[in-house]
Amino acid sequence: MRARRRDPSKPGPSRAPLLFVHTDDQWEALASEPRHEIMQFLGAIGPASIAELAHAMNAPPDGLYHHVRKLLRAGLIRSVGPRHTGRRPEAVYDLVAERLRFDFDVLSGRNADRLRAMLRARLNHASRNFDRALAARELRLEEPLIDSLVECESSWLDDDSFQRVLKHLQSAVQIMGAGKGTRRGRLFSLAIVMNPLVRSRRGDARPTRRLAEMRAGLGPDS
Repeated sequence: MRARRRDPSKPGPSRAPLLFVHTDDQWEALASEPRHEIMQFLGAIGPASIAELAHAMNAPPDGLYHHVRKLLRAGLIRSVGPRHTGRRPEAVYDLVAERLRFDFDVLSGRNADRLRAMLRARLNHASRNFDRALAARELRLEEPLIDSLVECESSWLDDDSFQRVLKHLQSAVQIMGAGKGTRRGRLFSLAIVMNPLVRSRRGDARPTRRLAEMRAGLGPDS
């Protein structure tokens, strides 16, 4: 009997819009590059079995079970199966939520080390994706065949300019989100890191309203 393929046009159980990351298991899971990759591919291809994940990630299935169990224990992914294929049921997994929010406090530094470890895992994954595309000669930076972008900019931004940049970045993330699960076109990876530059010798420009409020311990609605 042939295994039934999952119909991507039939969505699985809906994900929560947001998950608050605060437990030790959650932080530990997110600091792992392989687990970050599993979550990224689940987000891209939708509910999937270990076999489907292994195929999408070009990875051996046996190497994924340990990481999937860790993600399940942390409550970052969930089982939405089983799916009956062939002679035995096949477990199917999906993300718990579309987006994550982190238990991090800038003033006290709560969970700063954990946030840093998570960021390193994500940046390492982005670097490996870049290296693979480069090695496969699939990376083009010039028109008319451009399919990759490498940019790093530093600039003074007032509050209005910052909001304009933020809006464009959020728009890019939304476009990426809309393409998840469709399996049309090519699979792309987007990694974004934007943060204030901190220098030991400050410039003479006045801080923005947002930065002044953060230093004073005030929220945007205070």
